[in-house]
Amino acid sequence: MTPNAASVARRSVTLLAFCALLLPAPARASSFSLSPMRVSLSPSATSVIVTVKNETEQELRLQLTVFGWSQSEAGEMNLSPTEDILLFPNLVTLKGGEERRIRVGTSATFGDTERAYRLFIEELPSAAAQPAASMVTMRTKVGIPVFLEAAKAAGAAELQELAVSGGSASMRLKNTGNVHVIVDRATFRGLDASGQTVFEHTQNGWYVLPGESRVFEQALGADCSKAVKVVGEVAGHGRVLATEVAVTAGACR
Repeated sequence: MTPNAASVARRSVTLLAFCALLLPAPARASSFSLSPMRVSLSPSATSVIVTVKNETEQELRLQLTVFGWSQSEAGEMNLSPTEDILLFPNLVTLKGGEERRIRVGTSATFGDTERAYRLFIEELPSAAAQPAASMVTMRTKVGIPVFLEAAKAAGAAELQELAVSGGSASMRLKNTGNVHVIVDRATFRGLDASGQTVFEHTQNGWYVLPGESRVFEQALGADCSKAVKVVGEVAGHGRVLATEVAVTAGACR
């Protein structure tokens, strides 16, 4: 190894160790794939098959768990214990390249409103061999949504409470339907007196569950004072909801 190559290798190991909050060490990462990446259960299909595949050459041990899922207005997941969703098996061992079929089902009663859960598949430490003391083992954990469908789906959402204050803009998307919505993006656009755009800020969205809200907030910076109004937009499911508000004196301070 040349001196330059050795220097690069040392820096790479140090960076990896810092990210893992462990001592400098080489790392082994295992991975697996899932199909499908979302599960929907209905009265006519109370169970489905999820296929998990070991994408490595090493043996993997996986544990499956499921939780009830709700959200805060900031979009954070709130998880709670549940017995609504049944998994079989919930512990699997996969040889390199092997696939396994997992049955995901429910015995719960379906209602007028969709219910949401999160299914987690987590890699466990290998039982076959223990890593060397100098080895950093990176284990994978993946979560996918599970939905119990509503008897009759009715999607609807409202964009509410767009405001500019303290140099920031905020707006609330309220899911008024009985099924989840997916937000592709949320945008705040400032317009001057001639209608020209003076700033535009876009955020990525995520799920908004039935009956719940997501509040988007955005610091507007120095360009806030150039705007006479702010337009708020939320895009998803091929539609755009929009509203606007005037920028009042002192709102950008």
